Amino acid sequence: MLFARRRVAPLIALLAMLHQGPVAAAEALLLFDGETGRKFAGCLNCRSTDETSVCNPVGDYGSVVDDNSIWNVVGPYGSVVETNSPWNPVGEGLRILDQNGNYYGRFTVSILDRSRLPLIQQIVAAYERLRSTHAVRNLLC
Repeated sequence: MLFARRRVAPLIALLAMLHQGPVAAAEALLLFDGETGRKFAGCLNCRSTDETSVCNPVGDYGSVVDDNSIWNVVGPYGSVVETNSPWNPVGEGLRILDQNGNYYGRFTVSILDRSRLPLIQQIVAAYERLRSTHAVRNLLC
């Protein structure tokens, strides 16, 4: 029982950090492909009802089956082997910009140019612990 509590407590803390709601910052955090920065890949912290939100289960960027989604494990932004996927430990991940074009680093599990935004650090920590985009999506969204 003590072992179970030790494993669950960090997950509860991660859940609390991530579930402060999808709108965690004043500025919308917009994701773009890592290679060119031209292909839009969704809004990381927009409300789940926003059509561009990565948390909108019926939207292009939040669906687990759409090619544009970070949650599609065989898509260009969700596969662990695609260079633009944030889940690829040796890939470029996705560029993070706000609506004014300010750059916030990359959404990536790679340590190279990873954003220092608390939301990104929390998502990456959750992924490293859980090793499941499905579980991270459930925590974030």
